[in-house]
Amino acid sequence: MKKLLTADEILIRMMKILLNNLDELREYRDTSKHLFQYGEKTAYIECFELIQEWENAGEFGIGFDVEFYFNFK
Repeated sequence: MKKLLTADEILIRMMKILLNNLDELREYRDTSKHLFQYGEKTAYIECFELIQEWENAGEFGIGFDVEFYFNFK
């Protein structure tokens, strides 16, 4: 049986996946040519911003402006 994770473990795993996916999408800036990638980036950023509201987020160094960091603004 697969080991169940705690809520903290899930959030940490999601955070790492989102950051990796956002890093892969960093080069896509032209929304008219890359609509799908823009939509992906938008969704990942929104999810990451929600994780930043987690009470333990500060322990993981994720208190930065994710939109600025990944060239979304």
